[in-house]
Amino acid sequence: MLQFIDQAGSYDHIRQDIHFVAVSDGELLTFRATKPALLAFARLPDARPMQLLNIFDAFRGAIELAAQRKFEAASRRVAGLGSDDFQIGPEDLALPSTAAAD
Repeated sequence: MLQFIDQAGSYDHIRQDIHFVAVSDGELLTFRATKPALLAFARLPDARPMQLLNIFDAFRGAIELAAQRKFEAASRRVAGLGSDDFQIGPEDLALPSTAAAD
């Protein structure tokens, strides 16, 4: 079972993503929400690091859900996953619909 740790995400200036952590069977796992994924949620063309952290906080539940799905899918395929195996990109997210009701 995957349990996310309730702590603030951490911005990586080199990779331009937000790191967040979870525990599974006593193993600490690092997940990364990519800048393109965060920008897709906010529907912004670009954002500064502090804005990315705010976007991460605002959509954390949905990002963790995407991370959970990716982890479960990977766990079924591969044993002994490393902590850098979990990058969450736009393709992993179920974004809110932009379609207006008629």
